[in-house]
Amino acid sequence: MQRRTVHGAARREERVEPRINARLLEKHLRTLAGDDMEGRESETRGIDHARAYLRACFSDIGLEPMFPGYSQPFVFDGLDGRTTQGFNLVGSIRGLAAPECYLTVSAHYDHLGRNADSGRIFNGADDNASGVAAVLEAARAVAADPPQCTMVFCLFDGEEANLKGSRAFVERAPLALDNIALEVNVDMIGRADEGLLWAAGAHHSPWLEPHLQAIAAAVDIPLVLGHDRFSLRRGHNWTHESDHGSFHDAGVPWLHFGVSNHDDTHQTTDESSRIDGEFLMKAAECVYVALRHFDNIGEELLELRRGR
Repeated sequence: MQRRTVHGAARREERVEPRINARLLEKHLRTLAGDDMEGRESETRGIDHARAYLRACFSDIGLEPMFPGYSQPFVFDGLDGRTTQGFNLVGSIRGLAAPECYLTVSAHYDHLGRNADSGRIFNGADDNASGVAAVLEAARAVAADPPQCTMVFCLFDGEEANLKGSRAFVERAPLALDNIALEVNVDMIGRADEGLLWAAGAHHSPWLEPHLQAIAAAVDIPLVLGHDRFSLRRGHNWTHESDHGSFHDAGVPWLHFGVSNHDDTHQTTDESSRIDGEFLMKAAECVYVALRHFDNIGEELLELRRGR
């Protein structure tokens, strides 16, 4: 089976033509990281504005709602310890050939709100307006050329409060978790001080590695594997650092695209002006290429998952 996977990767090394629209990508990022979103803290006026914008984007793209109005409500303990109302947004594009085989694609849209002392806004341009913008653009491109497997696009709330939104999704998923071939999570891809886009997850699912190497050869960005070993020192193992961690705990294979923390991570200085537009564009194109690649072999990945 492992050898067949390697052959499958080599068979599909041809370049996928990226369809990411740079203008829309920047629009999504600047909108979500704008001051009027007030840092997108859960259960605030700011995140309500963000959610209205994102629901409109889902509708314009033509995603099928997986909950009424795309919204999956859940309750959790917020950053301040109070009971907080959260809402995930979930929409799908039905697969043409294997509709019961799923790829989930996720990014969290919540952030930290305002600094309690200074009142300054944590705009979260990289964390995670960048990932949400990429997922929106990937969804738009996939909708224009429907997939073989069903793709489920998830924008999670409550990530900053210990992955509460993705945990709620996994606990009350609107699809069979056993039918998810792969979870692809995107969190912080807007700048890379070290110049690298990381792909984590192959350590836990080794059959992903040859495919990621094929993808790395087909994209115009340095894509490297790592940050997924429990032996790494604190902060360097990303297995539970973002929403893919909830899927990991549920036994779902996952892939995470992200960059290393930078000086503006979780600071009020994480603003749109500090995003590297060229890097973001190339990273978003890489996410799209990866989705197309794994969509083509979704049923094969599902067989490998069930056989491990």
